[in-house]
Formats: sequence, structure tokens, C-alpha cells
Amino acid sequence: MAVRRLQDADTDRAQVYSLLGFNSPHLWVVMPARNEAARIESTLRAYLAGMGPSDHLVVVVNGSTDATATIVKDLQQSDRRLQLIVEPALIGKGGAILRGLEMVAELAPRNDTVAYADADGAVA
Repeated sequence: MAVRRLQDADTDRAQVYSLLGFNSPHLWVVMPARNEAARIESTLRAYLAGMGPSDHLVVVVNGSTDATATIVKDLQQSDRRLQLIVEPALIGKGGAILRGLEMVAELAPRNDTVAYADADGAVA
């Protein structure tokens, strides 16, 4: 059973991905964010802490009226894995995810793994 095997797995990212059936040790996470200035820094730091050195986190700031984009841009200066897309107009969560996937399609090798995460979600 995959869950049991994952719990017993070494912390080696390639081994975990292999157990999940992924073909690539590289992960791209697309994260739509709108007006998340109060929590975006801690959320991004938590995600980045759990990601590998070749992984990427694409944040799509979607129609925010607060400092979300500025906070992400500041973090981007210290972590090359962080990518930022700013959409001034509100394009919705689905539109933001699609915009992030467009960037991933341009930059990622074909066999990389892609996921999405909410900016306001808890990170365990």
C-alpha cells in the first residue's frame, strides 16, 4: 500500500516520488493568491522549507489590493525557486491556476510533476 510504504520510506525525494509513481524528482507547485498579505510569507516559507533545491513554487497574485505581491517579490530575492506572476485584474482562482500552468508549461521539462496549493491553506 502506497501510504504505508511512504511512511517507511527514506526522506530521499526521488524515492518518495518513485513510490508515488512520478517519473521526475522535480516538483512545480502553482499557488493562486489574492489578498493574502497577512499570511503569505509564513505559508511560502513553510512550502519552500519542504521542497527540494530543484523544485519551484509559482505564486499567481490575482487581483490583490494588499501587499501580497510585494511580500512575494521580497521573498523571491532570497529564493530562486520562487516564481511570481502578478495579474492586476481579478481572473478568479481557476484563471490564476491556468496562468501558473502556462508558466510551468513554458519552463518545466515535460516529465516534471505539477501540483497546486491554496495560499490560505495550512501547511503541516
